[in-house]
Amino acid sequence: MSTLERKKILVYGIVQGVGFRPFVSRTAKKTGVRGSVCNKGPYVEIHAEGPDEKIREFLKSLREEAPERSAILKTEVHEEEPLYERSFNIIESEKVKGDIFVSPDIAICPRCAKELYDPKDR
Repeated sequence: MSTLERKKILVYGIVQGVGFRPFVSRTAKKTGVRGSVCNKGPYVEIHAEGPDEKIREFLKSLREEAPERSAILKTEVHEEEPLYERSFNIIESEKVKGDIFVSPDIAICPRCAKELYDPKDR
């Protein structure tokens, strides 16, 4: 039987303005992880809760499938006590002190344009 785990994951880099929080939410849904994601300014804070194998799958997906325009520079993972969450939520942004990495102004990528104009992909 799997052990319920909860991790606090801090993701530093270009993770603002590139669809990172919705990506994290979709990844949590895909892997069956519960918790939350919040943009703190210098980093994105994720609380991820679920069976240990689901947490490992979630972390692997974060590293390997991140949005095209994002750039993960550093990830910190800390153990937390489980809260027995029932869902995964995108929390309103909060500001904390620190350097913020902002992506340059960029045109929409071909993959995003395809998704944008696909009426079956909302």
